[in-house]
Amino acid sequence: MTPRIDVLLPVYRSLSAVGEEIVAKQIDSVLAQRGCEVRLLILDNASDDGTFEWLCGRYEADARVQIARNERNLGLLGSMERLLARVEAPYFAAADHDDVWVEDKLASAVAKLEATGADLVYSDLSVVDRELRVIAASSLVYTNCPPVVGRAPLDVLIKNPIHGCALTARREVASRALPFPLGVRIHDRWLGLVASTGRGIGYVNRSLVLYRQHDNNATGDLPFTVAGLTRRSRGRFFRYLSERLAARVAYLRGWMSLDPNREASWLCRYYELSRTARLLLAPFYALFVAFRARQIGLRNALADAILTSLAPSPEPFHHDATS
Repeated sequence: MTPRIDVLLPVYRSLSAVGEEIVAKQIDSVLAQRGCEVRLLILDNASDDGTFEWLCGRYEADARVQIARNERNLGLLGSMERLLARVEAPYFAAADHDDVWVEDKLASAVAKLEATGADLVYSDLSVVDRELRVIAASSLVYTNCPPVVGRAPLDVLIKNPIHGCALTARREVASRALPFPLGVRIHDRWLGLVASTGRGIGYVNRSLVLYRQHDNNATGDLPFTVAGLTRRSRGRFFRYLSERLAARVAYLRGWMSLDPNREASWLCRYYELSRTARLLLAPFYALFVAFRARQIGLRNALADAILTSLAPSPEPFHHDATS
């Protein structure tokens, strides 16, 4: 039986950000998926540059495509919550507006879901530039992000290997993920945590997405180096660390709401300590992470301990309404 998959595509000012050709190439690659029945749900986040009108003109006649629009800007997370609430097929996948999918991306993911019994499966990606020239054949190698499988919420929390555009999951994950906990910063890590507290996550060891990098990426890949961290923090290093820690607490609270446990509770209390206390306890925290989150490796455990201990005490984080 041909698997049915709902593909969720939030867009915002896509024509201004990347142009018609790039958006069309991505949507066409979704609709060209082999071995599955696709329903593409596009939600425009109140764009003011003609993106919604262009999408309707080009794709509204295709019965596989459903296009809706937010009356006001709800941010990426708000749009994703609305899209997840519309999932009806047994499986769903998330998409970005500027990538290109390999033709068997969805079929390969569903096959892995059924073979492993996992709740969510993700793949590697090829990092490419605007013209689809390869920057790195493997996103996970490029960012020093080892694959994580099974029921491993701590590994996903510390070093998330799951890109939103590379994940496919069962419908039940969408139901369990809603509503998003206040303060989470991006949907992929939260969906990974939800799946990790259920039947776990699986990994397709192939690059099934051409992950396009350009000046207007909402997130994007950066190398695992000091230079990469500097670019990610945009020159506001300690503010970045504070926001990172605040988001970490939000994910933990969400994790505990799904799966109350001592590990998550202890971590939440540690993250909420003063910076001085975290610095003093950093060696013990590093050992804990290295022992309990073995899939991410010692290097990532040490890096996380350093960044977490240096972070100023976080301020409450609110959903971004401008993405």
